Order: sequence, then C-alpha cells, then structure tokens
Amino acid sequence: MLKRLVKILIFIVLILVIGFLAFSYYIGKQVAVNLVMQNEGLDTKANSVKQLEEWGYDYKSFQSLYKGKNIILVSEGGNEVPVTFFSIDGNYDRDTVILIHGAGGDHTSMYPIAEFYLENNWNVAAIDQRASGDSKNTLVTFGHFEKNDIVPLVEYIKGKTNNKKIVLHGQSMGAATVGLYVATEHANQNIDYCIMDSSYDSMKGIFLVIWHSMDTGIPDDYVITCGNWYLKRHYTFEFEDVDVVAAQANNMIPTLVIHGTKDDFCFSSMGEEIYNNIAAEKKEIWLVDSGHIEACIDYPDEYAKKVLTFINKY
Repeated sequence: MLKRLVKILIFIVLILVIGFLAFSYYIGKQVAVNLVMQNEGLDTKANSVKQLEEWGYDYKSFQSLYKGKNIILVSEGGNEVPVTFFSIDGNYDRDTVILIHGAGGDHTSMYPIAEFYLENNWNVAAIDQRASGDSKNTLVTFGHFEKNDIVPLVEYIKGKTNNKKIVLHGQSMGAATVGLYVATEHANQNIDYCIMDSSYDSMKGIFLVIWHSMDTGIPDDYVITCGNWYLKRHYTFEFEDVDVVAAQANNMIPTLVIHGTKDDFCFSSMGEEIYNNIAAEKKEIWLVDSGHIEACIDYPDEYAKKVLTFINKY
C-alpha cells in the first residue's frame, strides 16, 4: 500500500513538473514571439502616414519639396538596410543627420524632424529599421541588432563627405537604437553628436510597462525568465542585451536627451535615468511639456532651436 502511494505521489509530482515546464515554455514563447514579431501583418508605411495626418503635419508638401533618393546598404550578418537620402541640392558633401524612427512606423514618420534639418542646410539620411518600411527583415530586436545597421550608413556617408559632421537622431525605439550604438567604439570614432528623443530605458523596462497594463498576475521575474529562455534559444539575444541605461557608461559623444513629461509610455523618468548615466561631459536634457515623441509637433520651433543650439554649442 505504501509503495503504491509513493508511486502515485511521484506520478503527481511528475505531472505537475511537466505541466509547469510546459506552461513556462508557452509563456516564454508568447512573450518572445509577440515582441520580435510585433510588426507582422502591420503596414508600417501606412502607420507613419496616419500618425502624421493625426498630428496635422503636411507630409505631401514635404515630399513635393524634397525628393528622396533610396539606397540599400548591407550590415553585419547580411541584413539589407533601406536608407532614404534627402538633400536641398543633391550635394553629398555636407553635414548629415541620420534619423531613426520608432516602432510601428517607417522613416516617413521622421519628416517633421527632417524638415528643420534640411531648412538649415543639412543632409538627411533616414533608415527603415528592421521589419519596417522597405526592410525585408521580419524581426524587431529593440535596438540590439538594429544598432549594427548604423555602421554601413556611417561608412557610406564618410565616403561621400570631406570631414563633415554626422549626427544621430532617434525617436522612441529609434532613440534606443541610437543609445545602444553610441556605446560602441565605432560610434565614438565617427559620430559627432547624438539626440535621443523619448527613449525607453531598456527592453525589460518597456516590456514591463506593457505587461503591467495587462494585469495578468504572473510575477515579473518569472515571465522575464521564461521570455529570456526563449529569446536566447530562438533569436540569440535576451532582455539584458538591450539595456540603454547601462550602455551610456560607454557613451562619450555629446548627447542631448529629449523627453516629454506627459509621456505615458516611455516615462520621463526613463529619459532622466539615461541622461544621468551618460559618460560624456557634454550632455544636456530637455524635459518638455509633451507626450511620447510629440515635442517636435507641439513645439516645432523650440524643438529645432534646442537641437541646433546644442549642436552649435559643442
């Protein structure tokens, strides 16, 4: 009787363990796949246009004034990087800003920022991030692999210009991509200034903002552990690889952080933490009465002045 009871208990424990492992695998897969495949089925080009229309921005006038030139570059691992160049006269030998858009859209969403740079005699190179716009890549890695796509563009620009300035300017996930890239030796050797607008502090941080809004009751540490397991085995990176705050310890580039105090997605405290951890002595933060990536729309003149003054100051 006792032996039978022991066997039953062992069987029950095995069932519970198998059930727990199966549930953990399911949670990990759901977390990872929904993060990296977030743009699957989305029309990111249409999303950008819709956003600009909601803001009341006349994107058609921009397109009529500035005819973009499209090129494809190739980054580490063979990823094709779509880039659209804008210039007032087709002259490549000019100071250039690299614009990097946020999640869910494409380079078109950066037109309001591109406009003031062009009006001030800068060239603009706007990237379509992975799984966005004309990119053939299907995975979103929150800046981890996307940071590698900046390298061939910087090299391309340097080959076209004669010792001109290069500025990186990103919004939201694009700002996080910038924040991760500026921690590399390549950035510190080639980039003159960077602007980080509405960045999240880390992939983990922004995931938890979304996770908490779902109110599942599942503990944070457990879901992160499950997600990490699946991410690492199927996508070769994990949450810890996308820590924008930690990356700033290696950022020696003059950096301007812009963040809206009404940002209810990437909270302004994230921007302040990024700023506080930037190693560069030449750094500034502008906390503005605005929402997520909306400062350039709510205060276009002040935004342009703040950015250009920062660049000229240093």
